Amino acid sequence: MLANVGTIIAFQPGAEDAEAIAPEIGLRKENAYLLSQLSRGEVWIKHASYGGPYHPRLLEPIETRAKGREAALKQNALRNMFPRKRVEDKINRFLGQLRLDAHRAAQASFGRM
Repeated sequence: MLANVGTIIAFQPGAEDAEAIAPEIGLRKENAYLLSQLSRGEVWIKHASYGGPYHPRLLEPIETRAKGREAALKQNALRNMFPRKRVEDKINRFLGQLRLDAHRAAQASFGRM
């Protein structure tokens, strides 16, 4: 079970814990067995803002051919990390376009005065 600022996520608790958690999530006490019979990839949720109970199906784990922690981290880095210069260039192009748009807007409003 995970809980954070009113959001509760229950992953297959034991029967005794399920009885305590069920009312907190918004399930009737007689339906507490639903919590303890969850399969892999199933949860019950009560969201702090949106209420609940919700019974979503979680996404399947990302498959990797990597063997072991180090290999998995290396594969993750290859997929998701980019050279610093490439990222900074992309940010500068984005910010440069924002600056150019702001400059054009200022010129247009100055020309109207």
